[in-house]
Amino acid sequence: MKKKSRNNLDNGAIAKIASITSSAITTFKEKQKQKKKELAQKRKKEELSRLSLEKKEVNKKIEQLKKQEEKISIKFEELRLKEKELDLKEIDLTSKQDQLKNREVGIVEKENSLELKRIEHRKFEKNIQLKEQEQKRKDVDLQVREEEQKQKELRDSRRKRREQKQLQEKTNNQKIVEEQRLREWEANFDKEQKIKENLEKIKEEKLKHLELQQRKEKEEDYQNLSDEISNKLKDLDIKSTTKN
Repeated sequence: MKKKSRNNLDNGAIAKIASITSSAITTFKEKQKQKKKELAQKRKKEELSRLSLEKKEVNKKIEQLKKQEEKISIKFEELRLKEKELDLKEIDLTSKQDQLKNREVGIVEKENSLELKRIEHRKFEKNIQLKEQEQKRKDVDLQVREEEQKQKELRDSRRKRREQKQLQEKTNNQKIVEEQRLREWEANFDKEQKIKENLEKIKEEKLKHLELQQRKEKEEDYQNLSDEISNKLKDLDIKSTTKN
């Protein structure tokens, strides 16, 4: 109960304080509004005065701007004409640029075509170079084989000539030997023939001598026989005569 009554007293005091404060605030706000109003009026007057001066300045500037605008209008017209001229020039330039672009496109296309042709040509040249290198290798191999064949043929030819020479020398030597032998044989044959002839002569002489000797002996024998016969005949004759 005490707490409740105390709370009621506090609430009443707070209400009075609030009432007083609210009144003071209201008064302060009205004073502030009045001050603001007066200040606003003063500022409005100052603003109107300033605006009047500014309006004069603005009007003056507007006149100046009008003159400048006329000048600007003239310049603008000149600029418009120049711009039109520039537009025409730009159109002409654009047309020329388009033509130039078309030419550039054509040039690029031609360059691309030429580049493709150069690439194809390089490929073709590369293939030609590869074929030439291959042909060169083949030619080198062929030259090496031909050189080896030539060397072989040369060696064979030298060997054959050497063998032929040796054979010819051997044949010549054999011919020389055979001729020497033939000459020796002929010489020996001649000697033998001479010896034979001499022997024949000696033999004939011996035979002749023997025949002569035999003939002589026969003659002697015949003579002796004749003498003997003759003697015997004489003896017979004598005996016969004696008998008779």
